[in-house]
Amino acid sequence: MMAVIKHSVDINASRERVYKAVATEKGLSNWWTKDVTADAEVGGKADFRFEGAGFHAVMNITKLGPNAEVEWQCTDSVDEWIGSKFTFKIEERNRNSLLLFTQHYSKPISDEEYGRFNFNWGYYLHSLKEYCETGQGKPYGA
Repeated sequence: MMAVIKHSVDINASRERVYKAVATEKGLSNWWTKDVTADAEVGGKADFRFEGAGFHAVMNITKLGPNAEVEWQCTDSVDEWIGSKFTFKIEERNRNSLLLFTQHYSKPISDEEYGRFNFNWGYYLHSLKEYCETGQGKPYGA
């Protein structure tokens, strides 16, 4: 069985705001990395660069369900990420949002790598929460 990272994040913001944060270039640049280019349609690409950290990721955008879901498939990055699927599902919770994030790895990864990626996702999903709630996230390169 391949590794899966899951995070569940309560966000005091509308589903629309959370969706824009994970589905648009402007939104992504305010919580994950400042150095991003992202198309706005299914079949497009999103390119995330972390200069100085020696990391990048290119994603195919495979699903955009307005105010509900974003899905990517990684086509270029570190070996462990290539082929992995990333989903951001957004549910309404008392006029706020619950974000369900999942990264499904396509190949086995070491416990060390799993721990590192899981920790980093926790940090950046907290940055996403802060961006949606206050307008100020903590993206890489800020």
